[in-house]
Amino acid sequence: MTVKIVFSDFDGTLTDLDGSLSNHFMSVLSFLRKKGIPLSIVTGRSLSWGHFFLTHFPQIDSVICEGGGVILFRDLNERMVEENLVLEEDYSLLEKVASELVRSFDCSLSLDSFGRRTDRAIDLYKFEGKEGLKKRVEDFLREKGLNFSSSNVHLNFWKGEISKSRAMKYFLRKKYPSYEVGDCLFFGDAPNDESVFECFPNSVGVSNIQSHLDCMQYHPKVILQGNENSGVKGVLNYLLGEEKAS
Repeated sequence: MTVKIVFSDFDGTLTDLDGSLSNHFMSVLSFLRKKGIPLSIVTGRSLSWGHFFLTHFPQIDSVICEGGGVILFRDLNERMVEENLVLEEDYSLLEKVASELVRSFDCSLSLDSFGRRTDRAIDLYKFEGKEGLKKRVEDFLREKGLNFSSSNVHLNFWKGEISKSRAMKYFLRKKYPSYEVGDCLFFGDAPNDESVFECFPNSVGVSNIQSHLDCMQYHPKVILQGNENSGVKGVLNYLLGEEKAS
């Protein structure tokens, strides 16, 4: 395939497994920039993180935040554009349910929820040692009509039609209208990437996705193997391997 744009999850995919940014991340940015291939980060992280990525890493073309609820990108004049993909009434309901959840369960929202616009999050570590709490929270969210999914760091929840794949398609129409889904390459590592694995034909799972595969209906086209292909090392190795193959 000829890649015109690379989309990638962030946590566990463009980071090391401990969540840190390494020289491998900078090597990925450098490789794609030299090739003239834009990189779009597609993450469950907050809008505030999206601003950080775009302002601190000029090599990053765009950021799809909050699992697809908000898009940030630079236009042709290099001005930052922000688009909210959630209806106001859905946002209002989210605020109400999030407040009720905190009152009803021994479970606080993640600190970065204060920087979120279209979804809210709970750190997964807060469920550790509390048997059945995660399921009870999920049942509560389901009863309230909210959607939810897990990354490798958060349980994210939202109201409305939000998904990574939907936001990616919208972004392509907005900034790269001549691109098709077949022109894109996506890297991911967790169940919240599943909508992309279903809808985008060229996808790669870094090796740490292995522990999630049994609970996922849709898998990436390519699944990397071995510790040397976990996280951002897998992304870099795959890109370098594709360059050699071509």
